Amino acid sequence: MNKVYEVSNLEKSEINLWKTNEDQFRIIEYGLLTPILIGLDYTLIDKTYITVFEKLLSDEIEIKPVLITRKSTSEEWNNYYEIDIK
Repeated sequence: MNKVYEVSNLEKSEINLWKTNEDQFRIIEYGLLTPILIGLDYTLIDKTYITVFEKLLSDEIEIKPVLITRKSTSEEWNNYYEIDIK
């Protein structure tokens, strides 16, 4: 039996990220850092919610920690995980 889940934010983020290597993203357009960040080729989840994804979808997804950087201010965020569908 297939499971189908949908996740979304209550707040909309206009942030735009660029994947610079396997475990790092760079902010190219700043916006609100919401618990779920979705781009064309990535889905990032705040670590607060990772336990839920691990419990519900551990056999269907790969989860890895990533670093988000903002070059203009030298800020870094290490509280996000990238979700990849197996």
